[in-house]
Amino acid sequence: KANHKSVVRYITSEVMKCSLGEAKAMDNNLDCSKQGTYNWKDNVADAVEKALSDFKNPYDSSKSSVTHGGGMQYDYQVGYNRVMNDLIIQLEGYRLTTAQIYYHLPDAPHLLQEFIWQHYDLAPKYPKLFNFLDFWEQKIEGTLHSVYVAKKEIIAPANNRVFDAEFTLQ
Repeated sequence: KANHKSVVRYITSEVMKCSLGEAKAMDNNLDCSKQGTYNWKDNVADAVEKALSDFKNPYDSSKSSVTHGGGMQYDYQVGYNRVMNDLIIQLEGYRLTTAQIYYHLPDAPHLLQEFIWQHYDLAPKYPKLFNFLDFWEQKIEGTLHSVYVAKKEIIAPANNRVFDAEFTLQ
């Protein structure tokens, strides 16, 4: 748990450097000019794996504990911090969004049916949700009745402040 927390803090602070205008981050393994590109998540994950290669697996100190992707299916796969794309997009401001969608059944328009949609999306504009609802209206026979939306910040960027001076009081 402590290792995972350290990795998340590291990723958060290093991605924040890019947002603040730095050219490189993660020990020069991450090119900040690529922020916002379609493969940014993979660039971040690869850079984390390289920058934290000396972060050792507590169960096998000959191996690095930070890896990009993978799963845990066997006992020998313990002790790894897997940098997943979901983690990275959450650091980019995406939030787990749930939409409760009510629609009229095509064969019985007086009845309502519920559909739950869940995805990572950007509040308050919710572009992925609106793309899905546009698709629904064009391709699905059930007429939309209402949509209720909830979002949850699972991981949030750190609250950083830049100071002009630092004072020490004794």
